[in-house]
Amino acid sequence: METMASKDLNYSHEKYPDDIKFAYSPYLMFESSKDFSRGHEPTLRRMPDGSLCSTLITGKDVFDDRLKDNAVGIIHSYDDGVTWTKPETLFNHPTRATWATEIFTEGGKPILFFCCHNEKTIFAELRTFMTESDDSGKTWKEPYSINGVPHNMVVRQGKVLRDGSWLFPVYWTVQRGGWDAFWPSSGKPMPGMVDKWTTCSGVLKTSDGAETFSLHGAIYRNDGGSSWEPEVTELEDGHLLMYIRSDIEDKVLWKSESFDYGLLWTPMEKTNISNPSTKVVIYRVKDSYVMFNNVFPNKGFTNGRQRLEMWISHDYCKTFSEKTVIAEINCSKQPEQKIRSVSYPHGFGDDHKNIFYLSLSCGGKLFMLKIPYKDILQ
Repeated sequence: METMASKDLNYSHEKYPDDIKFAYSPYLMFESSKDFSRGHEPTLRRMPDGSLCSTLITGKDVFDDRLKDNAVGIIHSYDDGVTWTKPETLFNHPTRATWATEIFTEGGKPILFFCCHNEKTIFAELRTFMTESDDSGKTWKEPYSINGVPHNMVVRQGKVLRDGSWLFPVYWTVQRGGWDAFWPSSGKPMPGMVDKWTTCSGVLKTSDGAETFSLHGAIYRNDGGSSWEPEVTELEDGHLLMYIRSDIEDKVLWKSESFDYGLLWTPMEKTNISNPSTKVVIYRVKDSYVMFNNVFPNKGFTNGRQRLEMWISHDYCKTFSEKTVIAEINCSKQPEQKIRSVSYPHGFGDDHKNIFYLSLSCGGKLFMLKIPYKDILQ
């Protein structure tokens, strides 16, 4: 199966939104249209030929990842993010919701991970696939299951560890009852299901270039709370730190640590890092660490995804000494019932250009920012 990307460049960074304040000039990656009414969760990556590529969730104009009409879309930039191709559908499924979660390019040949699942079972019947590209993301091979591990988990951002292995944080649904229950069209769980359906985190490791994988860790909350969308970074050699999204009532991230390159993990514990139950990412840039996180709302915000901040640590994430608002919604410019978010950051550091490339979701638009290394390393 091959899908070819168009080179019809039509989206320009000159289209600034008047309701979002950015710390850096935004480049418009995607804007909703009649043919592609939704764009969410970009996976921005540099391809081997130097181009930029990102997948996105596309489908109906509804913020719901479960809908069976959702598909994996893909866009490309051949001028370092200034303009982007029109989106195209890369993978979809006739009866199951489909979305991509990661493009891994650290091994040379790009590898894409995506999921499909029964929309009525809140990810309980999820299936994960991977696919490869030999031409910098222009075409992709027939998808196949991950070798050596169960296929019912969501694969997140891969990292190359100092021992040369590749590590991918993952999470999956855990059912402690209600094995036959469905998620009603109302969007609310069936009575008694909140305490019986939860999520659990772990990691996949590979030491043979993604030919085979092994699963490690079953990181969960003893009280039945959620443990999902984990993010991992390596501190000292073999010492890994995992930040974990949990329930919105906590108002903070949780964490777990490993001291043996991800084989064993400590029990989950709360951090003091503000988070309104949304995706967080962290990257090592030279000798510093940069986190992009939606902090819990101050008074006046209607939800927790109106402000995205960049936090910088120079002491292996013991403290974050510098904090900058990267993007923020101007609520006064929008009717309250239509306020968008700036969330789901994803990106990479380019050590040749000394620039960090960051993508983020803003309702019906995706944007990319270029952050100079000097603003992170100073």
